[in-house]
Amino acid sequence: MARRGRADVRGQAPQGGEVRGLRTIADRRWQRAGRPTGTLASSALALPPAMTLRTRSLLLVTVLVLGVAGWQALPRFTFASGSRVWVEGTSNVHDWSCDAGQTSATLDAALSGSAISGLSALTVTVPVAGLDCDNGIMNGKLRDALGSSPIRFTLTSARVGSPNNGRFLIEADGQLSIHGTTRTQRVRANGQALSGGRFRFTGEVPVTMSQFGVAPPRAMAGALRTGDAVTVRFDVTATR
Repeated sequence: MARRGRADVRGQAPQGGEVRGLRTIADRRWQRAGRPTGTLASSALALPPAMTLRTRSLLLVTVLVLGVAGWQALPRFTFASGSRVWVEGTSNVHDWSCDAGQTSATLDAALSGSAISGLSALTVTVPVAGLDCDNGIMNGKLRDALGSSPIRFTLTSARVGSPNNGRFLIEADGQLSIHGTTRTQRVRANGQALSGGRFRFTGEVPVTMSQFGVAPPRAMAGALRTGDAVTVRFDVTATR
């Protein structure tokens, strides 16, 4: 009877019987080896502790390296003293020009050696109140036409050409805001590497005032009428 009982237990595998026994055997073996307990199938799929630790260490190092690389800020440049931005236009009497003497800018650029390899951010701000046409009447007319909102260009994307003897081309797309109206604008600039890690940028941007809701200024009871098209020119030096 005792023999039959043992045979019944092994042969019939009653609920919680032999299966539980196999688990217990497996658990003891894996526990002695310092491995997690569980069924034979789940234990066989588990990584050894040394492999798990090594894998976790590699993942941690990778995350730290990538994180530090992502946190490293790109060099930031601003316009140096002597940089110039100005607006040129026409009228039925004579051409005119106004300096934007209070222009400010920040430029984040990726460097490759002494050359710029990419732009990640650029913001140029021109306060309307700082426009100076060297003519009191024209100053007032232009400022009234442009309103109080500053003129601002914010970069959205840029392409930098390969340098040639320290010179390179930049094609930048961004949002140009004038008179409270924002439009997409492309700016092309000629770049040049200077000593001391500085860069010079020159170029021009054609702007149609009416596209920004600006009525071309008039003076002398309408006898002097300015043209709708103006050109924004710049010759600036970026320094860190």
